[in-house]
Amino acid sequence: GHGEQESCPVCCIEFSQTATMPIFELPGCHHTYHCACVQQLADSGAQCPCCRGDADWSGLAVAASL
Repeated sequence: GHGEQESCPVCCIEFSQTATMPIFELPGCHHTYHCACVQQLADSGAQCPCCRGDADWSGLAVAASL
């Protein structure tokens, strides 16, 4: 379900183990990633790697700077 992810799908490390790393939740599909893990995807305007849905990465820079 949404917001119940325990780990980043890209690196497979649990968010609880990486508390200092900023995370980003896609507004459309709510899949959640470490900002660093999806930076390149965002730069290239890629789809969500989980569901291949259209991804709005526009909030990533803000999330990464928090």
